[in-house]
Amino acid sequence: MRPSWGFKRSSPRPQPALRSFLQNVLDETVLRQGFGCEAAILEALRQACVDHQHLIIAYEHYDQGSIERHVIDPYQLFFKRRALYLDAYDKAERALRVFRVNRIKQVESAGIRGMMVTDYSFARRFHDTFSTFVGDGTTSVKVRFTKRLAPYIKESLWHWSQQLTDLPDGRLLYEVQVSYPKEVAWWAMSWGSEAEVLEPPELRAYVAEEVRKLAEIYGR
Repeated sequence: MRPSWGFKRSSPRPQPALRSFLQNVLDETVLRQGFGCEAAILEALRQACVDHQHLIIAYEHYDQGSIERHVIDPYQLFFKRRALYLDAYDKAERALRVFRVNRIKQVESAGIRGMMVTDYSFARRFHDTFSTFVGDGTTSVKVRFTKRLAPYIKESLWHWSQQLTDLPDGRLLYEVQVSYPKEVAWWAMSWGSEAEVLEPPELRAYVAEEVRKLAEIYGR
């Protein structure tokens, strides 16, 4: 069975033949471009997802400045925000985690087959993510946008849980339920001073601290 790349299809759905054609074109494009990773490594990961073959990967950790070996059971390759990711079970951590594919420098077979998490569901696991990162439970995040920016926020579905409330002064209140709130904060900060994180208080404090750091940098 061909693994999905994690894209959502819009309605109405294409006919089976057309859908198969589009999927093949998509797969070939992703494999050809590579998104910073070696084609052989990407193909090995994809095949391992199909065969439930456990792998030993050499993974580069930027924060630690090191390349470490991980024994994994790979489940799903997916594409998010101009990058390819692999969702897999890390045997050492005994937990599911996300690996960025371009940081995987080497792949070899661990000589084991079979799923470690037999009830794995990509859709269920990433149901409450705002982008890529998975957290525990869900948190309500509220962001207020300026009147000028409100139409741009309204025209897109940024998350399935989003609720939009028009404020009396023309501004927009945006609310989502997500498992990793910092991703919403990073998104809001990309809109500059026209977005204000309101809740939860700890996330607002995080953004305020980041803004203070930026002010120090640009005020030098």
